[in-house]
Amino acid sequence: MIIGRHTKIFPLEYAEDASTTILIDEYKDLHDVKRQIIEFLPESVYCDRNVYDKNRNVQGQELAFDIDPENFMCPIHGTLEEKMKRQQGLIFCKFEFMMARDETYRLFEKLLLSNKDSLFWSRFSHTRF
Repeated sequence: MIIGRHTKIFPLEYAEDASTTILIDEYKDLHDVKRQIIEFLPESVYCDRNVYDKNRNVQGQELAFDIDPENFMCPIHGTLEEKMKRQQGLIFCKFEFMMARDETYRLFEKLLLSNKDSLFWSRFSHTRF
């Protein structure tokens, strides 16, 4: 996760680490990861897409999509280029969020429903869904 490299917004106790990448590699469970994310209040969080075997050897990688609301052309705020000129490139409004949400859903539907013979594997059960 990155605490405040771009926004310069971060908890004061983490000022020295604000522009570095922090790995959460020691945790008990998902709740512990959530607790650490809430503690740092980062501007961005990324997940490890590697799939490991029981010996922590990388067996492959999950496919991930990063759909950023600020990249959408907003009828209110304009294009990303226009927002960058106003130094607003890393923020987004509720309308842009809703556009990203809707496009994410459409992408999911297209990937899931366009080819019924496609295999979608769960990293937990390795079964088709």
